[in-house]
Amino acid sequence: CHASGDASRGPVLNGIFAHEAQVNVNGKLETVTVDEEYLRESIISPALKVVDGYSPLMPAFKSQLSDEDVINLIAYIKSLGDADAS
Repeated sequence: CHASGDASRGPVLNGIFAHEAQVNVNGKLETVTVDEEYLRESIISPALKVVDGYSPLMPAFKSQLSDEDVINLIAYIKSLGDADAS
């Protein structure tokens, strides 16, 4: 879902950490920094701040993932390189 290309259903995650993103919050555009807090919120309750240009398709993982799982997902996203670097 987060692959590069036109068929992507979610934003590309490569190189996203520590960058800014435009998100829809209650129908208003806001700029957020993609940090650990934003990623945690986006995994647990993804419909709260949806990246502009995407629909709120991602399911909430609140009751499906442990805290350790979320920490590991965040670490993985942080480790992804820039999509243009490959």
